[in-house]
Amino acid sequence: MDYSTVDEKGDLWFTRGEGLLVSFGELDDLNAVVSPATHPRYLSIPSINHYELISVDPADSDAWRIALTPELLAPVGLGGAAFSVIDNQGTVPVAIWSGVIRERNLFQ
Repeated sequence: MDYSTVDEKGDLWFTRGEGLLVSFGELDDLNAVVSPATHPRYLSIPSINHYELISVDPADSDAWRIALTPELLAPVGLGGAAFSVIDNQGTVPVAIWSGVIRERNLFQ
């Protein structure tokens, strides 16, 4: 885990004017790798009205890749924006990872 991008609480950090790129994998209850090819995941950022299917990481077929552009992150305010990575395959959607996308203040 890159703690400059994803902290120990699972929050995502970005620098104003730059995008955000995060690759992540998932293990099931038996410690087996969950395949992105058969288990789609979705990213939801309600405060900026963003919802998307998360793509498979081209460098690792066992991982997902979240790529957010500087333009998409521009409306994220000082308080940050809540996000969820969602599994929609069951009868009820389940957030498997949630946190806050926060802007890193380089002057503190």
